Amino acid sequence: MIRGGVLSRSCVVRLTLLCRIVEVVDNNKLWDIDEYVAAYVMMFMM
Repeated sequence: MIRGGVLSRSCVVRLTLLCRIVEVVDNNKLWDIDEYVAAYVMMFMM
């Protein structure tokens, strides 16, 4: 149960960071959709 809790918390943190990155990128209009996917994959590979 402890591992599950840590995993869930870790996933929530990663999703929150991803949402922030997407917000910043949307504001700056710097990235293409491919880079969104790459950033998303990188988050979950870490």
